[in-house]
Amino acid sequence: MVKHNAREKLDARIVAGQTGRPYTEVLREMRAARAAAGDAVQEPPRRAIATMTWSRHGREWVFELPDDDEFPRRNPPRRRDVTQAQDWPAFQRLVADEVGYWGWTVDRMWPDRPAGPGEQMDEVFTAWLTRDERGRNEDAAAALHQAAGVRFHTAPRLYARAVAAAITSAGWTVCNVREDGDEPRGLQVQLGDDTEQDGVYVVVMWREDRGWYWAAYEGPGRVIDGAHDLDGLCLMALPHDVAAAVLREFPRTDGAAAPAVWEPPAGYDENPPLTDYTGRWTSLPLERALCAYATPAG
Repeated sequence: MVKHNAREKLDARIVAGQTGRPYTEVLREMRAARAAAGDAVQEPPRRAIATMTWSRHGREWVFELPDDDEFPRRNPPRRRDVTQAQDWPAFQRLVADEVGYWGWTVDRMWPDRPAGPGEQMDEVFTAWLTRDERGRNEDAAAALHQAAGVRFHTAPRLYARAVAAAITSAGWTVCNVREDGDEPRGLQVQLGDDTEQDGVYVVVMWREDRGWYWAAYEGPGRVIDGAHDLDGLCLMALPHDVAAAVLREFPRTDGAAAPAVWEPPAGYDENPPLTDYTGRWTSLPLERALCAYATPAG
């Protein structure tokens, strides 16, 4: 017997709403298709239902995504003053743009028109949504982050810690390690101990759109002679390769050990494509590489 969960029932209700077919008929059809395929059919795109209100008089509409697993809390209700949306086509375009921003596409809306003169009609509209290609890509990235115990903006933390451990194993003291949660994301590894804060110190840095580089500082925030690339490193260079490059740039006078080697998982991409922040397209190969460091070395 194939076990069916609430997600399948939700999909059936949404399809029934989109097509006007009876819910039970759709559910039986979905279950039969899954059973015939040995439950090996590919998961359909995520679907959801959203509600919104449109007030022609208040010149404002509120779009709200339900606060559940389909729409995390980072997608808050959005309120806009939309003087330009005083006609129905403009309102429809605004809804499409809004859900498109979060990676969804509108399949159908109900009511499918505004109230006419003298007509009483609820101005709360329902939209049936389907995850679009970019949304499905975001879902795949979110699954990687969840498995690694990080979020998109904190994923470089894993890489930073691995690189810091490799540099330490090669003989350098590391006193500060942190990720930069801005976009593009980055990380910093400060060499030396914290007693050198008032003197000159070196910070080894990485940014997802640049790769590895370093800068010397004299006091907080005072850069000496700009930033310099660490030559010969790929964007997602392995930690021991980064440590070796640091030793070439800053040799230890008291000798240095070979940095500990971290073996990457199969398929690890040292030169993944970049995330397109303008187009809101996350690079899955880059996220896989960052999340690979959730597994400790050795």
